[in-house]
Amino acid sequence: MTRPWSLRGRLVRRVVLGACAAWLAGVALAATVISHEMSELMDDSLEASARLSLSLYRGAGQVGTLAPGDSAIRIIDGGVSVTDAPWAPVTADGGQDLPGWRVFRLADPAGDLVVEVGHTTAWRRDELRESLTWLVGLMLPVLLAAPLAIRGAVGSALRPATRFAGELRRRSAQDLSPVATPDLPIELAPIPRALNGYLDTIRARIDAERQFATNAAHELRTPIAAASGQAQLIAAGLADDAAAGRLA
Repeated sequence: MTRPWSLRGRLVRRVVLGACAAWLAGVALAATVISHEMSELMDDSLEASARLSLSLYRGAGQVGTLAPGDSAIRIIDGGVSVTDAPWAPVTADGGQDLPGWRVFRLADPAGDLVVEVGHTTAWRRDELRESLTWLVGLMLPVLLAAPLAIRGAVGSALRPATRFAGELRRRSAQDLSPVATPDLPIELAPIPRALNGYLDTIRARIDAERQFATNAAHELRTPIAAASGQAQLIAAGLADDAAAGRLA
Protein backbone atom coordinates (compact mmCIF):
# COMPACT_ATOMS: atom_id res chain seq x y z
CA MET A 1 0.00 0.00 0.00
CA THR A 2 1.37 3.39 -0.99
CA ARG A 3 1.98 5.71 1.94
CA PRO A 4 0.09 9.02 1.73
CA TRP A 5 2.26 12.07 1.31
CA SER A 6 1.69 15.80 1.44
CA LEU A 7 2.53 18.02 -1.51
CA ARG A 8 2.80 20.99 0.84
CA GLY A 9 5.15 19.14 3.18
CA ARG A 10 7.31 17.94 0.33
CA LEU A 11 7.54 21.43 -1.17
CA VAL A 12 8.32 23.00 2.20
CA ARG A 13 11.03 20.44 2.98
CA ARG A 14 12.72 20.77 -0.39
CA VAL A 15 12.56 24.56 -0.46
CA VAL A 16 13.86 24.76 3.12
CA LEU A 17 16.73 22.40 2.29
CA GLY A 18 17.52 24.47 -0.78
CA ALA A 19 17.39 27.68 1.25
CA CYS A 20 19.66 26.17 3.92
CA ALA A 21 22.14 25.04 1.29
CA ALA A 22 22.08 28.50 -0.29
CA TRP A 23 22.49 30.07 3.16
CA LEU A 24 25.49 27.90 3.96
CA ALA A 25 27.02 28.65 0.57
CA GLY A 26 26.42 32.35 1.14
CA VAL A 27 28.02 32.21 4.59
CA ALA A 28 31.02 30.34 3.22
CA LEU A 29 31.42 32.86 0.40
CA ALA A 30 30.96 35.76 2.80
CA ALA A 31 33.52 34.25 5.18
CA THR A 32 36.02 33.93 2.35
CA VAL A 33 35.47 37.51 1.23
CA ILE A 34 35.56 38.88 4.78
CA SER A 35 38.73 36.95 5.55
CA HIS A 36 40.43 38.34 2.46
CA GLU A 37 39.23 41.90 3.03
CA MET A 38 40.11 41.89 6.73
CA SER A 39 43.57 40.54 5.93
CA GLU A 40 44.07 43.37 3.47
CA LEU A 41 42.72 45.87 5.99
CA MET A 42 45.08 44.65 8.69
CA ASP A 43 47.99 44.74 6.25
CA ASP A 44 47.07 48.32 5.39
CA SER A 45 46.99 49.08 9.10
CA LEU A 46 50.47 47.61 9.50
CA GLU A 47 51.77 49.63 6.57
CA ALA A 48 50.23 52.83 7.94
CA SER A 49 51.74 52.17 11.36
CA ALA A 50 55.14 51.52 9.79
CA ARG A 51 55.02 54.75 7.77
CA LEU A 52 53.87 56.73 10.79
CA SER A 53 56.59 55.28 13.00
CA LEU A 54 59.21 55.96 10.33
CA SER A 55 58.08 59.57 9.99
CA LEU A 56 57.98 60.13 13.73
CA TYR A 57 61.38 58.60 14.30
CA ARG A 58 62.99 60.46 11.43
CA GLY A 59 61.38 63.76 12.37
CA ALA A 60 61.53 63.71 16.14
CA GLY A 61 63.91 60.92 17.07
CA GLN A 62 61.18 59.12 19.03
CA VAL A 63 60.11 55.54 18.75
CA GLY A 64 56.47 54.84 17.81
CA THR A 65 54.72 52.04 19.68
CA LEU A 66 51.70 49.85 19.18
CA ALA A 67 49.46 48.20 21.71
CA PRO A 68 51.54 45.67 23.70
CA GLY A 69 50.89 41.98 23.49
CA ASP A 70 49.09 41.67 20.14
CA SER A 71 51.49 43.87 18.18
CA ALA A 72 55.10 44.99 18.23
CA ILE A 73 57.50 47.26 16.38
CA ARG A 74 61.19 47.11 15.55
CA ILE A 75 63.18 50.13 14.35
CA ILE A 76 66.63 49.61 12.90
CA ASP A 77 68.80 52.69 12.49
CA GLY A 78 72.10 52.22 10.69
CA GLY A 79 71.99 48.46 11.20
CA VAL A 80 71.38 48.81 14.96
CA SER A 81 68.05 47.82 16.49
CA VAL A 82 66.69 50.77 18.42
CA THR A 83 63.73 48.65 19.56
CA ASP A 84 63.51 44.89 19.35
CA ALA A 85 60.63 42.60 18.33
CA PRO A 86 59.91 38.91 18.94
CA TRP A 87 60.59 37.85 15.35
CA ALA A 88 63.76 37.49 13.33
CA PRO A 89 64.79 40.52 11.28
CA VAL A 90 63.16 40.69 7.85
CA THR A 91 65.26 41.35 4.78
CA ALA A 92 62.61 42.37 2.22
CA ASP A 93 60.05 45.14 2.30
CA GLY A 94 56.32 44.39 2.33
CA GLY A 95 54.01 42.08 4.23
CA GLN A 96 55.31 38.66 5.23
CA ASP A 97 54.09 35.73 7.32
CA LEU A 98 56.44 34.65 10.09
CA PRO A 99 55.89 32.02 12.79
CA GLY A 100 53.11 33.47 14.95
CA TRP A 101 53.28 36.93 13.33
CA ARG A 102 52.23 38.95 10.30
CA VAL A 103 54.97 41.54 9.74
CA PHE A 104 55.23 44.53 7.44
CA ARG A 105 58.72 45.92 6.71
CA LEU A 106 59.37 49.40 5.40
CA ALA A 107 62.83 50.80 4.62
CA ASP A 108 63.55 54.51 4.29
CA PRO A 109 64.93 55.02 0.76
CA ALA A 110 66.81 58.11 1.94
CA GLY A 111 68.88 56.38 4.62
CA ASP A 112 69.56 53.26 6.69
CA LEU A 113 66.33 53.49 8.70
CA VAL A 114 64.07 50.37 8.72
CA VAL A 115 60.74 49.87 10.49
CA GLU A 116 59.09 46.50 11.07
CA VAL A 117 55.55 46.38 12.48
CA GLY A 118 53.75 43.13 13.28
CA HIS A 119 50.48 41.68 14.51
CA THR A 120 50.19 38.27 16.11
CA THR A 121 48.41 35.71 13.94
CA ALA A 122 46.33 34.71 17.00
CA TRP A 123 44.99 38.27 17.28
CA ARG A 124 44.21 38.42 13.58
CA ARG A 125 42.50 35.02 13.79
CA ASP A 126 40.44 36.12 16.79
CA GLU A 127 39.34 39.27 14.99
CA LEU A 128 38.30 37.24 11.97
CA ARG A 129 36.45 34.71 14.15
CA GLU A 130 34.61 37.50 15.93
CA SER A 131 33.56 39.06 12.63
CA LEU A 132 32.31 35.72 11.29
CA THR A 133 30.47 35.05 14.56
CA TRP A 134 28.61 38.33 14.20
CA LEU A 135 27.90 37.56 10.56
CA VAL A 136 26.42 34.14 11.38
CA GLY A 137 24.56 35.57 14.36
CA LEU A 138 22.94 38.25 12.22
CA MET A 139 22.04 35.82 9.43
CA LEU A 140 20.82 32.99 11.69
CA PRO A 141 17.42 34.60 12.47
CA VAL A 142 16.83 34.85 8.73
CA LEU A 143 17.50 31.12 8.39
CA LEU A 144 15.21 30.30 11.33
CA ALA A 145 12.42 32.45 9.93
CA ALA A 146 12.78 30.94 6.46
CA PRO A 147 10.76 27.72 7.20
CA LEU A 148 7.81 29.73 8.51
CA ALA A 149 7.91 32.11 5.57
CA ILE A 150 8.27 29.25 3.09
CA ARG A 151 5.45 27.28 4.72
CA GLY A 152 3.17 30.32 4.53
CA ALA A 153 4.14 30.99 0.92
CA VAL A 154 3.54 27.36 -0.11
CA GLY A 155 0.21 27.30 1.73
CA SER A 156 -0.86 30.49 0.01
CA ALA A 157 0.18 29.12 -3.39
CA LEU A 158 -1.78 25.89 -2.80
CA ARG A 159 -4.89 27.63 -1.42
CA PRO A 160 -6.75 27.52 -4.79
CA ALA A 161 -6.18 23.76 -4.94
CA THR A 162 -7.42 23.20 -1.37
CA ARG A 163 -10.44 25.41 -2.07
CA PHE A 164 -11.18 23.36 -5.20
CA ALA A 165 -10.91 20.14 -3.17
CA GLY A 166 -13.36 21.53 -0.60
CA GLU A 167 -15.89 22.36 -3.33
CA LEU A 168 -15.65 18.79 -4.64
CA ARG A 169 -16.22 17.36 -1.14
CA ARG A 170 -19.40 19.45 -0.73
CA ARG A 171 -20.73 18.40 -4.14
CA SER A 172 -23.71 16.03 -4.21
CA ALA A 173 -23.17 12.54 -5.64
CA GLN A 174 -26.15 13.07 -7.98
CA ASP A 175 -24.73 16.33 -9.33
CA LEU A 176 -23.13 15.51 -12.68
CA SER A 177 -22.99 19.07 -13.96
CA PRO A 178 -19.62 20.36 -15.17
CA VAL A 179 -17.21 21.46 -12.48
CA ALA A 180 -16.50 25.17 -12.47
CA THR A 181 -12.85 25.81 -13.37
CA PRO A 182 -11.30 27.70 -10.44
CA ASP A 183 -8.25 29.91 -10.46
CA LEU A 184 -5.82 27.01 -10.44
CA PRO A 185 -2.17 27.20 -11.45
CA ILE A 186 -1.15 25.90 -14.86
CA GLU A 187 0.16 22.65 -13.36
CA LEU A 188 -3.24 21.82 -11.79
CA ALA A 189 -5.53 23.22 -14.49
CA PRO A 190 -5.78 19.82 -16.32
CA ILE A 191 -7.47 18.29 -13.24
CA PRO A 192 -10.88 20.02 -13.59
CA ARG A 193 -10.78 19.56 -17.36
CA ALA A 194 -10.17 15.83 -16.95
CA LEU A 195 -12.88 15.65 -14.29
CA ASN A 196 -15.39 17.39 -16.56
CA GLY A 197 -14.54 14.92 -19.33
CA TYR A 198 -15.16 12.08 -16.90
CA LEU A 199 -18.50 13.59 -15.84
CA ASP A 200 -19.50 14.02 -19.51
CA THR A 201 -18.82 10.32 -20.09
CA ILE A 202 -20.91 9.33 -17.06
CA ARG A 203 -23.80 11.60 -18.14
CA ALA A 204 -23.70 10.16 -21.65
CA ARG A 205 -23.82 6.62 -20.34
CA ILE A 206 -26.64 7.38 -17.93
CA ASP A 207 -28.62 9.08 -20.72
CA ALA A 208 -28.01 6.05 -22.95
CA GLU A 209 -29.25 3.73 -20.24
CA ARG A 210 -32.35 5.84 -19.73
CA GLN A 211 -33.05 5.93 -23.46
CA PHE A 212 -32.58 2.18 -23.65
CA ALA A 213 -34.97 1.64 -20.76
CA THR A 214 -37.57 3.94 -22.41
CA ASN A 215 -37.28 2.17 -25.77
CA ALA A 216 -37.40 -1.24 -24.13
CA ALA A 217 -40.52 -0.32 -22.17
CA HIS A 218 -42.15 0.97 -25.34
CA GLU A 219 -41.23 -2.14 -27.29
CA LEU A 220 -42.49 -4.40 -24.53
CA ARG A 221 -45.70 -2.39 -24.10
CA THR A 222 -46.95 -3.08 -27.68
CA PRO A 223 -46.87 -6.92 -27.66
CA ILE A 224 -48.24 -7.00 -24.17
CA ALA A 225 -51.14 -4.78 -25.19
CA ALA A 226 -51.79 -6.96 -28.25
CA ALA A 227 -51.70 -10.14 -26.20
CA SER A 228 -54.02 -8.59 -23.66
CA GLY A 229 -56.46 -7.62 -26.43
CA GLN A 230 -56.36 -11.10 -27.91
CA ALA A 231 -56.97 -12.62 -24.52
CA GLN A 232 -59.94 -10.36 -24.02
CA LEU A 233 -61.34 -11.33 -27.43
CA ILE A 234 -60.89 -14.99 -26.71
CA ALA A 235 -62.52 -14.60 -23.35
CA ALA A 236 -65.42 -12.73 -24.94
CA GLY A 237 -65.82 -15.45 -27.60
CA LEU A 238 -65.84 -18.19 -25.04
CA ALA A 239 -68.48 -16.33 -23.09
CA ASP A 240 -70.65 -15.97 -26.20
CA ASP A 241 -70.31 -19.71 -26.96
CA ALA A 242 -71.29 -20.60 -23.42
CA ALA A 243 -74.33 -18.36 -23.60
CA ALA A 244 -75.43 -19.85 -26.96
CA GLY A 245 -75.13 -23.35 -25.51
CA ARG A 246 -77.39 -22.57 -22.66
CA LEU A 247 -80.03 -21.09 -25.00
CA ALA A 248 -79.97 -24.22 -27.14
